[in-house]
Amino acid sequence: MSSIRHWSLVDELNIFQAAFLILGLDPASYGSSVEDLFMEDKKEGFVPIFVALKNAVKFNRLEANINYHYGPDNESQISWTETFINVEDLKSWLESKNFTDNFFFQESNVEEYLDPSNVYFAPKLCAAVHAWQAVTSDLKLMDGNTPKQAMEKWLRQNANQYGLTKDDGNPNESAIAEISKIANWNPNGGVAKSSTTGSLEPTPLRVETGGRI
Repeated sequence: MSSIRHWSLVDELNIFQAAFLILGLDPASYGSSVEDLFMEDKKEGFVPIFVALKNAVKFNRLEANINYHYGPDNESQISWTETFINVEDLKSWLESKNFTDNFFFQESNVEEYLDPSNVYFAPKLCAAVHAWQAVTSDLKLMDGNTPKQAMEKWLRQNANQYGLTKDDGNPNESAIAEISKIANWNPNGGVAKSSTTGSLEPTPLRVETGGRI
């Protein structure tokens, strides 16, 4: 398995490499044909991320070292394989989009069980941990939702990153429900609270006769 962590040594990336890494995919595992890249990873969310990066560069919202080539009509066009973005500039742009749950913001001492390059990496376990971290670190996600509902919503929004989509591209609701149930710190349920009155403290578990929870 190729170690995606090695890409943290690279200071400049082209648009394709940046898009793959944002998705949590190793760019070294994919070809260099533009057409193949679009077709191969369309269901993984590659296209919207690529378009967002491309537009940010074109409209000067993301600084880049732009290089050009001549297109079919002998017109000068931006070469996206030869246009490079500084990683720090890319991180600043992602932060401005509040899109920080990705490769570029992983801590260097990431737990082994959350490292995609680990041979024992379990995507659903990683999804459960990240959903729990996201909701417990941002009370606003709890507005009008129980912990389980908040984590389900977060997982739907990030389904592509954790392989939680079906063949038609829609979120895999059964898998999302299963993962949220595992990460739920309040299995006894209760009325959803707003972020201004809610609490992240778990409801005490009720122990049945015989010690079973």
